Amino acid sequence: MTQNLEASQLSLNDVCRLLKLEEREADAWNDFFYREPLSEFEQQQLLQISNDFWGYLEVGKV
Repeated sequence: MTQNLEASQLSLNDVCRLLKLEEREADAWNDFFYREPLSEFEQQQLLQISNDFWGYLEVGKV
């Protein structure tokens, strides 16, 4: 039986569950993108941004 879903009512978590998406490791994109090495300060900033983003993502606010 096919289930009709109202896209505007789906959360990001719903989409991930329905499509069976899984988190990838933080460096999973390194094979696809080249970037110059980051300084220690830049690495700390990037880690803080990542942590902030995942916090919002986990509660469905992205």
